[in-house]
Amino acid sequence: MRLIEVRRSRVRRLMVYALWLLLMGLLQTVWPPLGSQGQKPNFLLALASLSGFLFGTGDGFWVGLVAGFIMDFFHGRAIGLGMLLLMLGGILSSRFLRRRASRNLIFALLAVATVQMLFTVFSHAAIALAIYLADLPLPGYEPLPLLQELTAPLVPTLFAAAPMYLLLYFAGPYRRRSGRSSIDMQIDVTHI
Repeated sequence: MRLIEVRRSRVRRLMVYALWLLLMGLLQTVWPPLGSQGQKPNFLLALASLSGFLFGTGDGFWVGLVAGFIMDFFHGRAIGLGMLLLMLGGILSSRFLRRRASRNLIFALLAVATVQMLFTVFSHAAIALAIYLADLPLPGYEPLPLLQELTAPLVPTLFAAAPMYLLLYFAGPYRRRSGRSSIDMQIDVTHI
């Protein structure tokens, strides 16, 4: 009987994550640009970060890897950098303030913001390194436009991450039980 429950929970986890990844990939593609700079929320980054933050390193690793593949396949020039960065973002979020913070919405948004900033910085650094290695002239970076470019995707991604946190908690990959499960012990719902 226990083996059947384990298989059902694995199938449920795979199906729920497949649905989430499909939905977030679709939203990432069709969502209209917002604001004067035309920024879009990074739904896949928020999903990878929140799954790592809420459900641990393994979930953050795999969701980040698959979300990065989807991002690279549909939006990247080469497959690999997005996979690596989102995988590391999921792992970082699973370790984010683990000993000092409860798993509430404020710290989840802080984890997403940290991963978003690191993703943007490392993406720009990789582009600059590729330009430098190709012996092309590097564009001149001025501090204020660079800071605006680094922080512009932050606000839309945080607005997307807030309801995603609640949906992942209540309609996530793990079944909620009537008693407090191990997931309930990790997530402090009273601070939502």
